Amino acid sequence: MLRDHLITKAQRYLAGAISREDLTQWLLSHLQDILDSGDERAITLANQIDADLVELSEEIIDDSLFRQRLEHYLASQTVSDVSCFQVASRTDSETNVIFSPLGIRDVEVKIHSGQVIVV
Repeated sequence: MLRDHLITKAQRYLAGAISREDLTQWLLSHLQDILDSGDERAITLANQIDADLVELSEEIIDDSLFRQRLEHYLASQTVSDVSCFQVASRTDSETNVIFSPLGIRDVEVKIHSGQVIVV
């Protein structure tokens, strides 16, 4: 699934495993496939990242704001995959969320720098 690949590329960028140029190149080379896929969530995510990359290249935003937005987009993608959740706490750099997927025991996770960590 292209959305999963895009999420992985964005996570790798945030972790420092790939450069912004690598992320940009991957997105540009797969953008038409994402648009053609009909996956609205993938299209929205790709459009958000693409627009931010343009703003970054035009120095409308800085790298810090780009990274914050990217973390937010990734957290939104993760949270929307679960039907029942509650935000337990939030700071500038971390969000603690409690999930209750399909009535199974609660799972507490931290979302930090675009990464989901089970507590």
